[in-house]
Amino acid sequence: MSDADAGSPSGMRASNRERILALLRERGPMSQADLARASGLSPATIWGIARELREAGWLEDDDGESPARGRALALSR
Repeated sequence: MSDADAGSPSGMRASNRERILALLRERGPMSQADLARASGLSPATIWGIARELREAGWLEDDDGESPARGRALALSR
């Protein structure tokens, strides 16, 4: 069994990253709180994955943020 298996921690992390990217593709910019609600993932999981995706150049902060909803994330690619 490799670490890339769906049940492994790295496989689950990859699946969660794909879930976040798919939501952003479908719905456009979303706050981390909105991503947590829409994905069913914990806010802490969203925060960590969003950090990784920002560092890899996949996400950026959206300038059209709503102050009431917090900073939104958008796909950069």
